[in-house]
Amino acid sequence: DCMLLDKAIENGAVARTDAHVLDVLFDGEQASGVKVKLARGRNGESETETCEIAAKVVVDATGTSAFLANRLGLLQSDSYLKKATVWSYFQGALRDAGKGEGATISLQSAGKSSWFWYIPLPDDIVSVGCTGSMRYMFNKDRTDPAEIFAAELDRCPVMQRRLASATQTAEFLT
Repeated sequence: DCMLLDKAIENGAVARTDAHVLDVLFDGEQASGVKVKLARGRNGESETETCEIAAKVVVDATGTSAFLANRLGLLQSDSYLKKATVWSYFQGALRDAGKGEGATISLQSAGKSSWFWYIPLPDDIVSVGCTGSMRYMFNKDRTDPAEIFAAELDRCPVMQRRLASATQTAEFLT
């Protein structure tokens, strides 16, 4: 992603790394831009601003998050991996002091049926997700992402401590 960003800037693209993409805009079947929440307004002021930005090309570089594929209902799970994830963003979560403050952490839940990632991001935000087998994570008794996340969080005391004072800032994604 970094190489793609650097090359785009080198070729004249304007990059906003303080933007959280909320949606992709379409003109018919053609992506024509994005709706974003800017951490700093267009003029650099400190208040957040939501706006639409037109683009000739829209690239989904969200990796396994597959933002656009999820939005379009195109995401298909890999039948070989058969894994499922429920994740979201949180603000105000416990971070380690010093050099470890920005470290990505992986934690297993009790019984090792699932595991959590904890990825520190700028502005006191962390990405936290829980992954397990598709059969375990989503079954006839467990279909709501928020309930699945809560049930797995109950099985991981270390992650509970990290999220005890945090506020969830986005809907759960799968």
